Parts: sequence; C-alpha cells; structure tokens
Amino acid sequence: MSLQWSNEIPLLLSLWRFASILHGKDALDLLHRTAIILSRRPESSDRFQAFTFFTRKIRRGTPPLAILEKSAPLPNSLQPLRSLPEPERSLLCLSLCSDFPLAKISSALGIHQLDAAKLLDESLQKILAIIPSPDANPTIPPLSPVDNSSPPPNASLNSTPISKIQFLRSEINSLQPNSHQLDSLKEIALLLERRSASWIPSLRDPAFLGFLAACLLFLAIAWWLLSQSSRSLEGEQKLKSLLENATQAEATEYEPVSTSLDQIDDWLALQGLDDFWLPNSLLDSKALAVRTFPFEGSRVAAVLLPEQQMILCFFDPTPLDISFPNENVWNYFQSGNNTAAVAIRGRLCILAAIRGTRAQLQNILQPDKPNS
Repeated sequence: MSLQWSNEIPLLLSLWRFASILHGKDALDLLHRTAIILSRRPESSDRFQAFTFFTRKIRRGTPPLAILEKSAPLPNSLQPLRSLPEPERSLLCLSLCSDFPLAKISSALGIHQLDAAKLLDESLQKILAIIPSPDANPTIPPLSPVDNSSPPPNASLNSTPISKIQFLRSEINSLQPNSHQLDSLKEIALLLERRSASWIPSLRDPAFLGFLAACLLFLAIAWWLLSQSSRSLEGEQKLKSLLENATQAEATEYEPVSTSLDQIDDWLALQGLDDFWLPNSLLDSKALAVRTFPFEGSRVAAVLLPEQQMILCFFDPTPLDISFPNENVWNYFQSGNNTAAVAIRGRLCILAAIRGTRAQLQNILQPDKPNS
C-alpha cells in the first residue's frame, strides 16, 4: 500500500528539525531537493526507507560549525548539539525528534544497535551536563524504545533525569516552521504522494532499442574475442566473468536514462552501493542505460556510456574476495585488443572497459597522466 504522505507531516517536521540543526537556513531547500529525487523511486512508499533516504542526504555536506552559528543560531540549550561529532550528533538529534525506535535509527545511520546505545548514552550525558539543571529528578526509560527481541541499551540511560530530557525535547520541539515553511512541507508531502509511476522513458521506442541492441552486441563480441591471457591482477578471471555477465544482457534488461554520470549517486545508494566516486574525466559523461544484477554474493550496477563506447560496473569487492594493493589506483589488464581497468575507493569498486588498447583507456580515465 502506498504511503499517505499527507498524513506524514509530523515525520517531515521531524526531518526539518534535524536538517535545521545540521544545515541551518538551507534545511527546507535540502528537504525539497531530496523529495524530488525520492518521488521518482518506489522507496517513497515505505516510511522507514524514506526516513533512511532523507537521513542519508541530510547528513551529507554539513556546513562548518562557525558558519552555522553565525547564519542560523539555535537556542543556547541546543547549540551544544551542533558541536557533537558524527554519528553521535545525528543519533541524539533523531532520538529526540523522531518517533522511530533506536533499532531503526541505528539501522538508518549504519550503526550496530549496541554501539548506538552506548554512543547515545555518552553523547546524552555530555549534553545534559551543559544544559540547565531542573528541580525535578525522577527517572525515565531510554530515549528511543527498543524492540523486545533486541538487547537493552546502556543501563545508565534509565537513570537520566526526566526533567532534563523533557526540557531538551521541548527545546527541539520549539523549532517550529513559520507559515510559509509549513506550507512548503505540505507541498513536499503532496509531491511525494503524487510520485511518478516511472522515472524512465518507454522501452518500446524502436530507435532506442535498436541503438541499445547495437551497443550490447558490440560489447558482447568484444569480450567474446578476449583470449585467456596470464593473470596480472588478483581476481582478474573473476572480474572477466563479472564483465561478461554485464555485457550478455538483453536490451530490455537495461533501463534507459538521460543524465550525466555524476548524477547517478542516489540511484547507486538505493542499490546499497555507498562511497560513490568517479574519475574526474567522466564526471560530465552522459549515461545511456543502467541495470543491476547479482554476482557471487555482490550487487553489481552496470552503466553504458555511448560517447566512450564504455561499460562501467560498480560493486562492493568484499563479497568477491578481490583485493587491491592501493586505493585510487587504476589496475589495468589486457587481452588482445580489449582493455579493462579496475580501481577501488572506500567500499566502492569501479570496473571500466573498452575495446582498444591500454593507452586508449588510460587516455579516458587519466587524460593528464603520460601513457606508459
């Protein structure tokens, strides 16, 4: 059943408060841009996945603390929240302003629940030591409820003074949008509710199918001609198998896109592929089509680049047991007239391939480096 975003204004309000603490006056614009992206994805119909997607975007590229304090000051009691390191800052803010339990919040932030409980307790004690000390001193259960099947959080949370917690929550709830901002949040809810059924053009276009089929045939023939050369890179044979899997797909298995390559990071994130990066020479390249497929326990995202006659594969190399001596270094392997290069940064590996020589591929990936 589709999520009724018109009933989820409280969720958007919580996200706006979270974004206001991390981004100041840019919070509403960030939520709107994120909603536009999410409105094209089926994940917008699931409340927790939408929460996770918003949280991921809000935590990116936060301004320096000095700029926030000058352009978008908070009440004195909330100002210490901004000075907390990540992920403690996001963990505490979301625990105070959202209705999700700790298990869900820690999952959205990519933290183990037991570690999250400890971090939450430590960061909470730091903040409570700074804010004014109320008179009352009863105790309350943990900030965020935990599933019965999950281990309890740090026990010291159970002895946190309730008056201080209530004060901190009331201070966060005092961050209220004005009438214009509230109208904008309602527009965001309508945007998500009216999400388009599809973000891609029709696959029945004969011209597109013909061009895509020609590209796939070209790539398939190119890799069929690869000879079994000696291995020069650990896992090279496995990488060849992965690439053959990517190029032997039917045209209808690819989804056509019309965007520059540097705009697919959100699509990759939805496939579970984080730490997005690209060589600078490909940032403005146009993507023709995309697809995902499983390969030996890893999720692979393939992208076709018509201008370079290139296929790019994005994947996490850990399940494939492929290692690299250095990060940010292209490792080339060649067979006949066909060349591929693979490099890793963080948890994301990129495999690029063309039919040609190493010098030709290096000129695409590293145009400023002399050919070797």
